[in-house]
Amino acid sequence: MTKIGILAPNNSAQIVNALVMIFKSDRKVVAVKKNNPKTEYELNFLEKNGIKYALIIFNEKKIYPVELDVLILDNEQNSKLVIYDLVECMSEKSILIYNTDNGFLPHINHPNAIDYGYNPTSSVTISSVNHRENSISFIVSIQREICGMFDNILPIGEILINSKYKAELCNLLSAVICSLVCGIINYAEIKI
Repeated sequence: MTKIGILAPNNSAQIVNALVMIFKSDRKVVAVKKNNPKTEYELNFLEKNGIKYALIIFNEKKIYPVELDVLILDNEQNSKLVIYDLVECMSEKSILIYNTDNGFLPHINHPNAIDYGYNPTSSVTISSVNHRENSISFIVSIQREICGMFDNILPIGEILINSKYKAELCNLLSAVICSLVCGIINYAEIKI
């Protein structure tokens, strides 16, 4: 089972909803769980029942460690997010996707860290945003080669995103990056 943790106070719901929409569009079954003392037990139960992807929503005040394949981190409110219990959720193989736009998270030195945002120096950025009445489209620009979960390489390039889901762009971007590294989506245009 692929375990995806999300620690993004005020943004978790939008990220989770975008991820669920992407997974469903690719006919993948996904479970959403809140992190609690029984998370490991609940994940084992889900895995035994055929669930391949689990989204685990963390609360910044109390984290119950669970080994993650991917962690999405956004510190919009400058909270003390990086605590020991969170570090215990990561391994050398885990992929860290984190937002650097607000300046509340430093550059993180991890072999599989992917920083994202509007800054042109980020590993993944957004350009060509087009707001329409019922949708939004934008280009996701991958600025450096990124390693996926299954040793797939995401090359430098651009991907067109069309979304009818109304969410903050940074939250859509983190969901798209997560989907790419999980191998869920890997084509030139993505619809959410």
